[in-house]
Amino acid sequence: MKPKFGSLEKKLSEIKKNNFLRTLQDSKIEKQYIRINKKNLLNFSSNDYLGIKPGKNKYSQFQSSSRLVAGNDQSFTILEKKLSRHKSQEKTIIYPTGYMANLGVVSALTGKNDTIFSDELNHASIVEACKLSGSKIKIFKHNNMDDLEKKIKKVKGKKFLVLKEYSVWMVIGLN
Repeated sequence: MKPKFGSLEKKLSEIKKNNFLRTLQDSKIEKQYIRINKKNLLNFSSNDYLGIKPGKNKYSQFQSSSRLVAGNDQSFTILEKKLSRHKSQEKTIIYPTGYMANLGVVSALTGKNDTIFSDELNHASIVEACKLSGSKIKIFKHNNMDDLEKKIKKVKGKKFLVLKEYSVWMVIGLN
């Protein structure tokens, strides 16, 4: 049996080998500062770099920019661990938007030598994620399995089906 995430593990090892692996640094965002390694740094990556409290909002922690840029507030790590336990999964990652989740997942699973089969009525964020992945893209008629099957048979190599159905986003490896 092939390893479940063999191609992902290969990509990850290439990233590590080329020193491109980025990791989250723990931080705490407090007003206009990001606290990293006991240092207060002025946070220019948020909309509140002057430290003006946003109205009567009772929450004092606000994520600023990307967690890789502005640091990783521990509240996100705690939530991800709780979600992992709840869903009986090894790891969980929280994305700030569905668009960012689509970009992250589709680009992590697919590559330039792969083919993505995408429903013609997929959301614009899925279409954009497919384009940015660098994969070849084949569009099939909405929910038309005959059209999909014809197109799949014409393609060699790794194939992925990317679609949204019933508010569930799916990326399925077809090989």
